[in-house]
Amino acid sequence: KLQDLISPDSRLFDDFFPDSFELKYHERIPNCSFFWVEKVGPKIYLALGGFKPISLKSALMGSMASELLNHFVLSRKGFSIGTHIQLLQNAFYEKLGRDPFSSIQMKVALLEINLDRVTLAGAGFTAYVLSSGKFEAYTPEDNHPYQFKKPIQSVSTVEFSLKENDQLYMLGSLDEKEFNPKSLFEIIAKQKEKPLVIQRDHLEKHFEDISRYGSIFGIGFRFKQHHLSNR
Repeated sequence: KLQDLISPDSRLFDDFFPDSFELKYHERIPNCSFFWVEKVGPKIYLALGGFKPISLKSALMGSMASELLNHFVLSRKGFSIGTHIQLLQNAFYEKLGRDPFSSIQMKVALLEINLDRVTLAGAGFTAYVLSSGKFEAYTPEDNHPYQFKKPIQSVSTVEFSLKENDQLYMLGSLDEKEFNPKSLFEIIAKQKEKPLVIQRDHLEKHFEDISRYGSIFGIGFRFKQHHLSNR
């Protein structure tokens, strides 16, 4: 199962954020979803995403996404993360855009963490931050999944800050039924003092009990500035 695989990106994520989780719920998710982490100077870049509908072609694209992001971010260090998402979408457009029957869509989020400042670019994801007992939601203005019908000219971003011990969560779905963030709030509010892996276990149990949820994937971490500075 994909849940049992430990990738280099997963190990790097654990190094940067020891109190964290990756969630890949439901065995219908093959490699249509992807996860990528890298550090460039003082900045940490973190991406997750997926392709739907679930198919062999979507799985192939999922396997390519991390490699493409690695190339774009490392070779264009002065570029914004919105530009990196634009390059990723246009790379896949070159492969799919000439296929009039292609119905593949991409959800992707790219985070740039620079000290306590965070920039989010992409589509199909919202960053939920639990800070001082309250949830805040941060969503790029244009948040519709990419459909590869034409090249995109720009990507919207949203910026916010994190304080010590703030908790950040991003969850997405590869099914038509979108994830309801209310469930996330209710569960985490009861478990907010516990390690993130315990929170993940409660989320997975909730998804098992509620049949309307399908394939869900995402991340969560507790922000520790001093730990990131020492990596």
